[in-house]
Amino acid sequence: MRGKLFVLWLGVFALTNAARAILSVQQAVQLPDLPTQLPPLYVAVTSVPWAVYFAICTWGALRRRAWIWRASLGGMAFYLAHQWLNRLAFSRSSEAFQTLGALAITSLAALIITFGLGWLNRRKIT
Repeated sequence: MRGKLFVLWLGVFALTNAARAILSVQQAVQLPDLPTQLPPLYVAVTSVPWAVYFAICTWGALRRRAWIWRASLGGMAFYLAHQWLNRLAFSRSSEAFQTLGALAITSLAALIITFGLGWLNRRKIT
């Protein structure tokens, strides 16, 4: 069961980033004049590598590879740092800074869940 949760957890990040890339391209094509916080093509270009990375991690968790614990935890840390940098560098509205506390809580929760599921599966794999 723990292995399935870890695969599902990483798969959600892979699918979310793939969907974000696809929707950003659609938005750039169909609504080119829509004002957005980040340019849609930037979002698409930065989402594709994360989708691929998390897909590889999902595959690694599914195949119970020994490297998956470190790769998923390190990748999640870099992914969240990338999200934070985007938020801090490109935020234009005052509301963006009012939600930093919630973003901090969800980022910490994502790291803890990734660590916990990875650790439980690391004991099983090694």
